Amino acid sequence: MTDLLIPLPVILLGWMLAAGSPGPATLAISGTSMRYGRTSGMAVALGIVTGSACWGIAAALGFSAVMRANAWAFEALRYAGAAYLLYLAVKSLRSAWRNRSAELGAVPRHRFFAKGLLIHLTNPKAMRLCQDAALVRTGLRASVWRSQPADLHPAAGGLMAMIRHCVMLRLREDADPAALTAVMEGLQALVGLIEGFKGFTHGPNLDAEGKSPDYPHGFICVLADRAALDRYAADARHRALGARLAALCTSGAEGIVVYDLLTEADPGGAA
Repeated sequence: MTDLLIPLPVILLGWMLAAGSPGPATLAISGTSMRYGRTSGMAVALGIVTGSACWGIAAALGFSAVMRANAWAFEALRYAGAAYLLYLAVKSLRSAWRNRSAELGAVPRHRFFAKGLLIHLTNPKAMRLCQDAALVRTGLRASVWRSQPADLHPAAGGLMAMIRHCVMLRLREDADPAALTAVMEGLQALVGLIEGFKGFTHGPNLDAEGKSPDYPHGFICVLADRAALDRYAADARHRALGARLAALCTSGAEGIVVYDLLTEADPGGAA
């Protein structure tokens, strides 16, 4: 939990600097207030706050991850926002040049609110903050991933994930290769029979770095979520195959090393 709290002051400071620095929102509020009065300025400010809330909610729901995965959409929004802000700037310049101070008239409050909302929804700075929120979450994922539901992947912005059930086998020297092949084929046959069991693969351990010479073989099961992993573990067919596998390993079940990796969803189901 401490790892999660340490960056918060830095995050809050950066957010305050970004929110407080002069920009189109600040100019819109001050300009509207001076020209149309405090009430109209408050309506613009309320629209801007609403726009900020929209971007914050979007970031919390993982929209920033979608934007990073589709960079063209982010760029299109940025250019559209810049074009709208440029339009407002030209409009203000023309109004000041023609000195239309006498044309104030009565303007509906909802127009001021809509103006503030559009300014913030199209503000490139606000978009950038939304995208950076994903980076903050990714940087903290090592501290918080254990508190997440097993079928959510923090690095994916909360998107659905899969579990790789990885098993390494410390086989006995006299282990029968034919018996091992039969167990692997039995596990392969369970794919699709156990709900959420998406894929299976196995093979010899090359041990290119020389760190696991005692584990010459292994296999990987691809499971849809934690519930699927629990079903796989409890399945009687799997347990029977596991007992046969333990008989082939040094010290029985103690010769089997298992670790479960939470990874981004793989539509192909391959390990």
